[in-house]
Amino acid sequence: MNFGFKILLIMTVIICVVAQIWFVLGNTANFQRSLDLIATYRFVYLLIPSILVTAFSIRALVKDRNKSDCAYYMLLSCVVLLAYFSFFLFKGVNKEGWLTEKVLSDSLRITADKKFEYRLDLINLFQKNSHANLHIRNLTTGEEKNIKVDLCTSKIVTIGSGDDTVWAVMEPSNVPERYILYTTKKLRIPYEKFEVDTLKGTLVRLE
Repeated sequence: MNFGFKILLIMTVIICVVAQIWFVLGNTANFQRSLDLIATYRFVYLLIPSILVTAFSIRALVKDRNKSDCAYYMLLSCVVLLAYFSFFLFKGVNKEGWLTEKVLSDSLRITADKKFEYRLDLINLFQKNSHANLHIRNLTTGEEKNIKVDLCTSKIVTIGSGDDTVWAVMEPSNVPERYILYTTKKLRIPYEKFEVDTLKGTLVRLE
């Protein structure tokens, strides 16, 4: 194996190994979720073959004994395959829920007193690091706040979404600047109730 071709093979092996690691980390959101159907398909038809070709190439680099034309063309095919696998492994990475947050929201609504616009955001749902925020906007001042909601998002198995979806309702209370937030059946978890302090941007569980 000549020096130039050996360097080319080493570079493609390194790139492919990086692509494999990137693929696993990305599609599991750094091990925060399991593989979905599409990721499983890519795992079987891209990751496993790429690992086999990588292992064969590394073995050939370590041995470096075959000098026949057949061996040369086999290693050239490995270079092409490694480049092919690297491209699609990098392309097949799902960055949502890891590098970028995956946010699902119900429909925007306005409180009965016409003071606030609000919605419930479910972030990185179906992952170990999932959580929920209440997004509110003061219709008078335009000030926006994201208030963490202590919901058991890990209990959510399926979820419906759409323009008319309502996961939680926020109603005025007898105390100014304080509202009552309660979940609906469409969230598909046990009923929960909270008191929201819109001035401080805090939330306290009531039930």
